[in-house]
Amino acid sequence: MTAWQQAARIGTRVQLLLAALGTTRCVALALCGIALVLWLGPRAQMQQRLLHEQAALQRLQHSAPPAPHALQLAQNDPAVRMAALRDVLPEPAHAEQQLKTLFALAQRHGVALQTAEYRQSVDRANQLRSWQITVPLHASYSALRGFIEQVLLTMPYAAVNELRFKRDAIGNPALEARLRITLFLNDAPGAHAERVQ
Repeated sequence: MTAWQQAARIGTRVQLLLAALGTTRCVALALCGIALVLWLGPRAQMQQRLLHEQAALQRLQHSAPPAPHALQLAQNDPAVRMAALRDVLPEPAHAEQQLKTLFALAQRHGVALQTAEYRQSVDRANQLRSWQITVPLHASYSALRGFIEQVLLTMPYAAVNELRFKRDAIGNPALEARLRITLFLNDAPGAHAERVQ
């Protein structure tokens, strides 16, 4: 039996098998085969990539020097942490600019700020100054939410202390709100001079 005869014989058997299965089953079987190939192909590549990434991570972990013990102790020292906090806080001389930023954000979000009540306090032990600002607000819920979110993103040294909502009528889209926010400022003596140098 020659190779051509064997190929013809196999072809005949495949045709008989396909005829016995029917067109629908043949298509389903072909689709299952294609799905299996598509599933196994990328999976092997992903496993190979994962192994490569794990090896790279292990190399980085072994090459990184261990953190010195003194640095770990310094991070647990409250005085060091307080000094790090003061380094990122604005100066009291910039308090007026912070208030302008607050009012500009309100205007950008369509939040009405007519009046504000200010109260300043100083924490001499931690060398911090804070401005507590209480403002009545009038706007829709989404405008108020966008305003407060933008304040916290723009001024990370601000903290929302109180937020109260009041709606006069169910059908009224506008809310009356009261916001109390605190701005923290660096009150360390000579802090501005240290930053400039």
